[in-house]
Amino acid sequence: MRTFDYFEDCIKLNLPKLDLQLDGFENDWRIYNPRKTIARWGLSVTSLDGEMNGIPDLDSVNEYNILNQTKFSESDFNVKTKLGQHFSNFIDHVDIGRSHIIKLGSGGFFPFHRDLDAKTFRVIYCIDQCHPQNFIWLQDDKALKLGDSNWYIINTKKAHAVFSFFGCQFAVFNVVYSEKSLKFLMSAFEIK
Repeated sequence: MRTFDYFEDCIKLNLPKLDLQLDGFENDWRIYNPRKTIARWGLSVTSLDGEMNGIPDLDSVNEYNILNQTKFSESDFNVKTKLGQHFSNFIDHVDIGRSHIIKLGSGGFFPFHRDLDAKTFRVIYCIDQCHPQNFIWLQDDKALKLGDSNWYIINTKKAHAVFSFFGCQFAVFNVVYSEKSLKFLMSAFEIK
């Protein structure tokens, strides 16, 4: 099996909650997708070279490729940054691609879009203020009920949008389809 097509579009995972300390990373936040004027910033968990400058890992890969005549894919960004070390308990068990923490400011959002990289799928870790009173993830005309300190596989190949009323933080992991990744994540399904 190459995909999670046989399962629901939001699968809660039974993985350990992280004691994530972002102290010391205050100067590493970069504007997420710098050509857009939306209240959102990123911290690189992985990048092309292990650096946290956000170029091009906090950009739209598709837009960056067009503008710079490159051919990067989500799976090319697989070198852990200094922040990535904090996620080793997850990253070391899967084949990882481009991953980052997203901070949405008050009113920050992602408009409806699809993530179409055929080699990867998304795992989301909700860090702070990702509850229904503040954080809306719309998919298939319904709001997903996500919560802080929880892990989810979300089918982002479907059209989805994200909005935060007062600001929030969550991590986005592009996980490469591989036997290693699928075996680890399927063993972590909350409902088996």
